[in-house]
Amino acid sequence: MVDLFRFVARAGLFCAVLLGLGVAQEVTPVVVEETSLARSPFETGTLSQGDGAFSPDLWASTSGAAVEKLLIKLPPRALSPSLGQMMRRVLLSAGDAPEAAPASLGGRKLLVLARAGLNDEARTIASLSSASDNDRIVGQALAIADLHENDLVSACDRARRAPTGQANGFFWEKLRVLCFAVQEEYNTADLTLGILREQGALSETEDELLTAATIPVPLKKAVAPTTAIELAAMRTLGAVPDPLLFERADVGVIQALAADEAVPMAIRMNAAMHGIATGLVPVSALTNLYRSVEFEPYEQANVRDIIIGSPSDPMTSALAYQNVLSMSSPEFVRDRAALIAAVINTATSFEQAYAAVAIYRDDVAFLEGVIVTPEEAGAFALVEMSAGDGETAGDWLLAMLGAGFDSLAEEQKSRFIELTSLLSKLDPGKASIVASVANVDIQINLDGNASADGNEGIQIENRDAFADIVGSAFNAVSQDSKGALLLSALALSSESYRSDPVADVVTRAAMRAAGESETARQYDLEMAWRRSFPDSPPVLVEVPRDNAARGFAPRLKPEEEQ
Repeated sequence: MVDLFRFVARAGLFCAVLLGLGVAQEVTPVVVEETSLARSPFETGTLSQGDGAFSPDLWASTSGAAVEKLLIKLPPRALSPSLGQMMRRVLLSAGDAPEAAPASLGGRKLLVLARAGLNDEARTIASLSSASDNDRIVGQALAIADLHENDLVSACDRARRAPTGQANGFFWEKLRVLCFAVQEEYNTADLTLGILREQGALSETEDELLTAATIPVPLKKAVAPTTAIELAAMRTLGAVPDPLLFERADVGVIQALAADEAVPMAIRMNAAMHGIATGLVPVSALTNLYRSVEFEPYEQANVRDIIIGSPSDPMTSALAYQNVLSMSSPEFVRDRAALIAAVINTATSFEQAYAAVAIYRDDVAFLEGVIVTPEEAGAFALVEMSAGDGETAGDWLLAMLGAGFDSLAEEQKSRFIELTSLLSKLDPGKASIVASVANVDIQINLDGNASADGNEGIQIENRDAFADIVGSAFNAVSQDSKGALLLSALALSSESYRSDPVADVVTRAAMRAAGESETARQYDLEMAWRRSFPDSPPVLVEVPRDNAARGFAPRLKPEEEQ
């Protein structure tokens, strides 16, 4: 039994809460080489050792009821790439089920996977396991996957066979409203919608979209779908998504919009950027869009001026990407380095910056030894930090110094200090060396404990749910349950708790106690990096085709003949 007092002390909670608490020993994760057919969806996984699967005993000493509670509380999206990648590993690792696992546990896992946009993985696990399409939660997960992929027919077929009731959050009733509407059974749709209103089961967006579908009337204003039901209603009505919706939407919705050819290209690109920043959407979702746009020669020739003039426009990023691809010859290595750095350094949001460093990670790996400017070296340090390579990131920071720290311009000095501070989150030892060489004072946390700098606290609406999750983390320590610790960390990373210092600290402490110290450090870096950007998302610029003064008139490339 691990002393709960020691766990919270290491978490660094306030003294009144912490007095006498301490930490569990770290457990080194063991990965499996292959997965095998299991009895339930929860026990079935698709990851191998090379993919980063956890040990099959991930859920040992864990209550099935406790795991289900945490799965229900998981947020619809990860706050950072490292957390999204960790969630994927947790949910796709095969292993023994927890003690007294309820029959609904497998469905809960599939539901989280579907909402996270892991549609293929959810379907694969369902097909390899004993999951039944007639199970209310399994069916809901598969219906959500159908809706993400714009297959309303299959989703409605599942709705006809599904049970009803509040236990599903009225999911099937909401879906049936839409199904009745597309079948032009408007009276039945309106009656069902009225019952949902009486039950108080509709969000404001659901009510607006489903009402429009039952009349039916087209929606001329942009809408902000956050769930699969709202996404399907938006598509049915032919409405355009609000480009500012991505902070609230399920990852599956974001990924679906990025892949939807009916959505304006700039919004698709913005959606892909946000998806990549959750760690759950591949970089190819964005680079494929970048390749699909065609630009005029004068736009290609003026790419650097366009980056300066419209840095937040996703089309600018597409233009820069195509230019980088065209600079494949060795004689263009300096121009290539300068352009990559410009894209990274002018990013106006965390999502845009993270997508850029993820895209150009391989390119930067080939730039070691190339003479670069301090601004370029700083951008490449960010690329390496995002990949978890503190050693190489530190070398790029040292390359910023040139003739020494005092030789830098004031803006370059500030940037060097900011980046070295970020490095201290990931690799405090290397950051200490870099700061020492530059003879600058950087506050570095050498003991590896988490810090909640930048968090001033917020008013959490549902304190009971928050307390339950924190309590689950404490219980997981006492039971030495790695899986429950990781789920607790993921649940506390909800947007609802984003600026709460207690949630911030316990999230990191739970990861470290579960043996995921590297993930905790990466998360610490990503959140500090995110805080360096303004809270407002980037503004999308809609550009007229004849706007030659701005030099930007992209077109879709014609599809190649098969």
